[in-house]
Order: sequence, then C-alpha cells, then structure tokens
Amino acid sequence: MKRWQGRLLTALVYAAPIGACSDAGGGAATTPFGQGGTTSQDNQVSGASATGGGGSQAATTTTDSFLTAPNDLTSHPIPDAGPKPTPFPESPSCVGSTPTACQGESCCQQDGVNTAEVMLVAPNIGVSLSAFVLDKFEVTVGRFRTFVNQYNDWREANPVLGAGAQPYTEGSGWTRDPAWEADLAGSAAVLKVNLACNASQQTWTNEPGPNELRPINCVSWYEAFAFCTWDEGRLPTEAEWQFAAVGGAQAREFAWGTTDLMENFALYACLGAGTGATCSVDDILPVGSRQDGNGRFRQSDLTGSMYEWTLDWYAPYPEVMRDDYAKTDVGTQRVLRGGAWNSTKVELMRSTDRTNRQAPDYRNPATGIRCVHDLPDTVH
Repeated sequence: MKRWQGRLLTALVYAAPIGACSDAGGGAATTPFGQGGTTSQDNQVSGASATGGGGSQAATTTTDSFLTAPNDLTSHPIPDAGPKPTPFPESPSCVGSTPTACQGESCCQQDGVNTAEVMLVAPNIGVSLSAFVLDKFEVTVGRFRTFVNQYNDWREANPVLGAGAQPYTEGSGWTRDPAWEADLAGSAAVLKVNLACNASQQTWTNEPGPNELRPINCVSWYEAFAFCTWDEGRLPTEAEWQFAAVGGAQAREFAWGTTDLMENFALYACLGAGTGATCSVDDILPVGSRQDGNGRFRQSDLTGSMYEWTLDWYAPYPEVMRDDYAKTDVGTQRVLRGGAWNSTKVELMRSTDRTNRQAPDYRNPATGIRCVHDLPDTVH
C-alpha cells in the first residue's frame, strides 16, 4: 500500500496531557449542564466502588463547566456521516446473531478508516498510519456473552504468545509476564464475577436479558485485549483510535465535528434515561443510539457511552513519532479514550483528551471495548 510520508502542518490536534484524573464511575448532579453557557458544580458519587487489582476507588469531587445545549438544532447541521460501509468478514462474536440488531446493522459492522493523510497530535508532531478497519459499535453484552460461553475452552491454550499484536510494533502482543497471566481470569466463572463491579451500573447479567445490545462495561484491559484477540481482531492503538475520533487531518473537536456537545450527539452526564439526577444502568443505552454523533468514518459512540481501552501504555508523545506509532514497551497505566455515559466534564469528552489512564487491572462501569482489524493486504 502506498503511504504518504509528508507532514501536514495546517491542521492541529493538540493532545497534551493535563492530568491523570478521571470522572469514570461517578454520578451527575441534578442540573448536569447549564443553559446559555452557565456553569454547574457537581459532586460525583458512585453507587458502588470501582475496583482494580482487588482494591477500591473513592468517588471524587469535581467542578464542571458545560457547553451550551441549545434547544433549536436548526443552526447545528448534522455533519456528513462519512464513507459508506465496506463489507468485511463477520466476527466470531456475531456468528448466528440477528444481522440488523444494532441500529439496523450487524453489531459486528466494521468500517474502513482512510488514513491517506497525516494526523497531528501536537504542534508540528504528526503521525502516519496504515489503513485499518474499526468496529462501528462498541462491543455489546451479547457479543461478550458469546466470548464468555466459549471462554473455558479458549482459555486452556490462550492467549498464545504474541497474540493481539499491532503488526508494526515488535513485542506488542501477549507476553508470558506472570502479572498478565494472573490478571486474566482462568475460567468463565471467575470472569463473570469480575464483570459484576457495580450492582446498579454494570451491564453484564449472568443470563441473557434486556442489556444484550448495551455496551459491555466493567472490563479490565486484560479482558478487552483477550476479547478482541478471540474475536479475530486486536485493541486499537491510541493513535488509531484518535485518528478515527478526530477524522484524521480534519482535527474534529468531537467525533461529529465542532458543534456543541448535546444530548442527540452523545451519551454523557447520566442523561440516557432522564435528567441526570441519578446514574444507573438505564442511562446506558444500546450501542449506536446517538447516530447524529457518528464520526467521519461512520463509527458510533467515539464520544461518550464508554471509555474505550487502547493498546498503549501512557507516555507523553515523543517529538518525532514513527509511522504506526504505539507505546507498548513499558509503562504502568494503559490509556482509555472517549469520555463516558457518566462523564460530567466536557473536556473529558473531547476527541484529543488523554487524561484517563489506568492500571490494566482497573475496571469500572464506564470502561468498555472497541476492536480494530488489520487489512490482510496491508504492506508496511
């Protein structure tokens, strides 16, 4: 595949880290955002602790500022949804499922991302990516249930050494690190216990129910990695995720563009089912429920719904980024991107925000999964 190696300096996507604080798992105040640009202050409260590595994490107090949410949408035209979908082989997690279950499409719909342009991640720092295919939707409970049902047989010999690797980064796949092995459940029974991280906000149920089209949550990085590998994909690198979310060189503030954050574009502030006064699983809507907020390449919920795990360890971006950059050698925290259904700070919803990074064993009602797929004929 012919790759463009230039550096586009007219577009700007600035993603400098501004701290490690995350509002994932918190609740929203009665008035989650102001009218006419006013400001509200929220105390985030969680119905249960968000666990990681067997510990607990207390709720945090934050001061939040929201963008105006106008009632008149006529001045906010919906941007072009992007290229039409390209058919790709069905992923194992959707075999035998209803082909139109998710907003009239397969829950495993995969859409190609056109990477024939350079994305800037900081002033004068750009990165080129090979073409890839990204799931349109976040992984649903139903898709994850198929994985759980097959988990015991799969886990006996998996993940194999090197599985889930980004093809242009040596050593980015599964390793025999004892911590990796210990933190990935050894059985489906243990995995089910892990997914029960918050009684009022978890989407997983041990038996099929009304949550099957909602995004799976309460997953650790290890479980997200394992699912995507089993589903014949891998976790997206942070650069790949951001490219889709900002529309490449278009440098979009949110996945849909620069139009103000509004309820018809994204799930946030626990507004899915009502006023945001309380946060419960009812505020987590089926994947793709905010189609007006789709990105340039048709992916849904890149802003809001769930924070999505990426392959990378967190580190400041280097001054020179190699093609297909990924930070997978060393680190202590993996990067989550995209904001969440219970995010109450608008800055955490922006497509360039990198402030949510967590230890890989972290799990929370706002952590979910989206998988990427490599094109078989890609030549680097």
